[in-house]
Amino acid sequence: MFRQSIPWIVWGITFWGTLRISDLSLLESHHVCGVWGCGPPTNALLACHLGWFVFLMPIIPGLLFNRMRFPKLTVWSPWLLISAGVAGVLAVGAWEYWVWYPEASETARRYFLHRWMFSVIILTDLPVLELPLVGIATWLIQKLRTEISVLEREA
Repeated sequence: MFRQSIPWIVWGITFWGTLRISDLSLLESHHVCGVWGCGPPTNALLACHLGWFVFLMPIIPGLLFNRMRFPKLTVWSPWLLISAGVAGVLAVGAWEYWVWYPEASETARRYFLHRWMFSVIILTDLPVLELPLVGIATWLIQKLRTEISVLEREA
């Protein structure tokens, strides 16, 4: 029983450690600012994004170890994760276009793409950047495992 809880303990410590990055004084003085607005401290952004990534990491082994029980889910899940992230990025862009763009000055409107990417980067409430990364990692690991199993069968 204790042996099965070791990965979860390591995951919890890693998750806690990534959130503690916000307390480091390494990048404390750096902020992202421009005509499109100013963002939170870099430490806080880094901690939140890495925290989401670590939080979502158990999806990968969960899908890979259950591929025999749920083969369709295992095949489609990387694409669903990637699609969810892309949909999130597009939704942020649509929101910025409908809310920020009409109120922005002519000078600021030229920086719409900057504002859109800025809004995506500072969005820490939802894992729109992390979902595609986890999906790509899952897909690459699945592909690698398939290649290895094909090579083992041929040998």
